[in-house]
Amino acid sequence: MSKLGLLLGWTALLVACSQRVEDRFRQGMDMVFEGHYEDAESFFLMLSRELTREPSLNSARWQAQCLYQAARLEHLYLGQPKRAVARFREGIKTDPQASFLFDALKEIASIELDLLKDYRAAILDLGQLVQSFPQNPEVGDFQYQIAQSYFLLREFELARTEARSLLQKIRTEPIAVKTRLLVANSFYVEGRYEEAVQAHIALLASNPAKEIESRSRFELGMCYQETGDFRHAEENLLIALKQHPQPILVQQQLNALHKLMADAESTGPSQRLRLTGLTPAPLSPKTAGGEAMVKKSAFAPAPREKKKSAKALTRTPEAETPEAETPEADADAASSSPPAEASGGGSAAEPSSPADENPSSGQTP
Repeated sequence: MSKLGLLLGWTALLVACSQRVEDRFRQGMDMVFEGHYEDAESFFLMLSRELTREPSLNSARWQAQCLYQAARLEHLYLGQPKRAVARFREGIKTDPQASFLFDALKEIASIELDLLKDYRAAILDLGQLVQSFPQNPEVGDFQYQIAQSYFLLREFELARTEARSLLQKIRTEPIAVKTRLLVANSFYVEGRYEEAVQAHIALLASNPAKEIESRSRFELGMCYQETGDFRHAEENLLIALKQHPQPILVQQQLNALHKLMADAESTGPSQRLRLTGLTPAPLSPKTAGGEAMVKKSAFAPAPREKKKSAKALTRTPEAETPEAETPEADADAASSSPPAEASGGGSAAEPSSPADENPSSGQTP
């Protein structure tokens, strides 16, 4: 038989094998559509192992797709986030140019932020997203989440460095306002109240939306309270009370401030400093970079993602152009919790405000 004949025969065999792999992949997707998630996961893993032993066109690409689908099932339906992360990474390693690379990295970072609370690992994966997809419209959100992760790790200088880097690129978009709020709150948590005051003043000078303005006013009032400037503290808290989404929280803080003011009036000048020598409440890993940590947690943190329809899992190698998923609704969590505790984006138990716990004590978040 001639070399040409052998080549044609081998090519025909590869095409036949590839068609068989595609048919089997669709069989696995049918299981997903029917809601047989555990069976589908096992099927995709089995097919992936078979592809390591059988020659076929694009076998590495099909193997990576099988691993990707198995990872999504483990994350969304089977409640195994650690296994899902490992499976996503295996799929990326098998086909580094896979069409699902963006979606896989984004989902890995989401799991690390919201479920595993592995902020250092999330920083690395978010950094890879920023580096690999610099033109993607979600890059600003990823860089903000990096700053937020440093906040949660109590590495405030790194958080501010990342935030300032982001602000140099994005000055007017809503993410810029949240970033400025994170910077201000990082100063507050460190006890650097004068710098926190200046950061909030700069934020308010940018004419933010009413909701952000009310949060900044609330936190600015607490900063003034810590410095002993009760007049400005009361002024900003009263402004916040009119617009704040949590007016009860603001009122509690006002009550605590008024108690401090009354105590200050009843003591001599030498005792007044003792009333203002308050320290911020311990930073909780549940919140970061925002105002009243009352009913929202940052990363992600975030409500558990609802089960997606089987169609959401459908992706075949023919779809080479990755589609960016909608950013998670909790991306702004860091800017919606108080400076006492930083709120963390991704997706965690609802923290409570120190002002909620003991409003009459005069302690501030």
